[in-house]
Amino acid sequence: MRSLIGSFPLLLALLLLFPLAGCPPTLGDDDDTTSAGDDDDATGDDDDATGDDDDSAGPDADGDGSPDADDCNDADPTVYPGAPELCDGVDQNCVFDAEDNLASFLPSAGGGIDLTEALLNNEDINLDEDGTVQLCGGSWVGHLVVLAGADVTIRGASGYPIPVFGPASNIAMSVAGSATLEGLEIDQIRLDVRRGGTVVMQDGVLTGAQVFMNPTGILELRRMAVSDQNGSYFIAQLNDGIDEAARTVLIEDTVLTDMSYAIQGNMHVTFRDSELAGTSNLGQMQDLLLEDSSLSGPFSVVGDGTTSAVIRRVTSTVQGGSSSLSSLAVVAIDELDATSLDGSTILGISNAATVSIEDSAFTNDAPDSDRFALGFDGTGQTEMVVTLARVTFDGAGVNAVGPTSLLVSDADFSNTGESALRASQTHAIGVIDSTFTDCESGVQTGTAFDASGGAVNATMPGYTFTMTDTTISSCHANYYGGGLFFNGGTLALDNVEFDGNTADNRGGAVLMQSGTVTIANSSFTDGSAMFGGGGLTNLGATVTVTGGEFLRNGTGSPNVWGGAISVGGGTVNLVNVDLSAGADDNTPADVDWTNGAGGHMTFDGVTSAVCTADGCN
Repeated sequence: MRSLIGSFPLLLALLLLFPLAGCPPTLGDDDDTTSAGDDDDATGDDDDATGDDDDSAGPDADGDGSPDADDCNDADPTVYPGAPELCDGVDQNCVFDAEDNLASFLPSAGGGIDLTEALLNNEDINLDEDGTVQLCGGSWVGHLVVLAGADVTIRGASGYPIPVFGPASNIAMSVAGSATLEGLEIDQIRLDVRRGGTVVMQDGVLTGAQVFMNPTGILELRRMAVSDQNGSYFIAQLNDGIDEAARTVLIEDTVLTDMSYAIQGNMHVTFRDSELAGTSNLGQMQDLLLEDSSLSGPFSVVGDGTTSAVIRRVTSTVQGGSSSLSSLAVVAIDELDATSLDGSTILGISNAATVSIEDSAFTNDAPDSDRFALGFDGTGQTEMVVTLARVTFDGAGVNAVGPTSLLVSDADFSNTGESALRASQTHAIGVIDSTFTDCESGVQTGTAFDASGGAVNATMPGYTFTMTDTTISSCHANYYGGGLFFNGGTLALDNVEFDGNTADNRGGAVLMQSGTVTIANSSFTDGSAMFGGGGLTNLGATVTVTGGEFLRNGTGSPNVWGGAISVGGGTVNLVNVDLSAGADDNTPADVDWTNGAGGHMTFDGVTSAVCTADGCN
């Protein structure tokens, strides 16, 4: 028998080279199995799940724990399978699902915070660093607080429906830093602009919301649609009951619709390239710059004596209310086209130091009303200085009360129903290069003076009225002075044409109650008064008429004399006045006087005479 001892080394080598069947392989074997830790799978690398040097899944360049093979962006540590998804246009969780109804805060310094649950559950969210709150559609009710020093943009993400904030009954936003609200619908919430805070709203919708402005706060609206469902307005919020500093509001390229009261309180307001639509009221503010806009409702500015109202290139319509400006240093209006639909006063101005209205038009679509288009009240002011230049009034005119100095130039008054120009206790009035046509006085409600002065009714004891290069035609008074009624003070008419004016009582063109009157180079033609003075009646003033002419004036009855001039008191001194004759004669006589049995006199051609209630000589 052959000994095996000498063959042992050969057997041992064979066993090591070919293991016996049924023996388990060891780690690191090379048996083409897929056992953990082997090094023989299809790729030949160390990429299985154990992560040791034989089973690694590959490199992780961004260190987020997800290997390159599974990570859809191995250069961004916020992107990996299972990562929280943000509303930022980036696929964080690697499943390529949409970001609908997500809300995120994206700090300017980088990164992102999911705000979805907080904004859905009305939680407080304090933002103390710069960044963007981005909303992928959705409806939100959370309380966003932008703290002082932070600059935050809150906006809707591109490609998603407009996000909606509200409706919510509690405060939904508060800004002490700076916030830009972009592409949002804000519905019936409250927004607080804190002291020193700035809020910009643009390209969105504001419905039934309330914006409370604290002192020194700034609000800007651009390309917004604002409407009032439950009282949308911008209101000045007091600071411990003290209103010590104004707020600033800019409204630009924006439409405000059905605003019952848009603005209220101590605010500096700019309203530019915008529209106030529907049944609206722009509200009350401290000063106003209004330009290149249209308004379908009134507005009110109450200043502190140092502020201003500037209105340029504006179309305004009022109904059931009037606009007002008061306690201002300056009112400047240029190219205002304003209409009253129901006869309401269009604009009242009181206690303003200086007022300038140029190249504007005021129209009353209800001319039978007893209102004025413009009202000036200087009561409480040392003197309010008002200038009107190149202004037209159709259907309603001007009423000036109190210490007011009024200069009217190149103006046109027509179809007025309550005197075109009425002045009471005013300091001075000047009318230059203007026309008054088809104007009518009001009706008598108290004294006869109420129904006097179809074109002009001036009661100015101690003050001065001048009129130059002006025409008054086809005007009518329900009592005295179809063209002009004057009582007290000093009246000077130079180169004024009175044509076709009538009165139901006396003074077809002019009636003077008292004062000192000079008339030079003026004409009185085709005037008529029922009870005398188809051209001029004097009841108590000292009147001097120099030059000029009285042609074809008459009375309402052949038994009433004084077709041209009637003297019931005072003195009329005629100096080289043409009382004409023939076809241009005044009928039934030129002059009458009323003392005693009265009398009358007819003159031919140019005449100089002194006439009183006792006669002419």
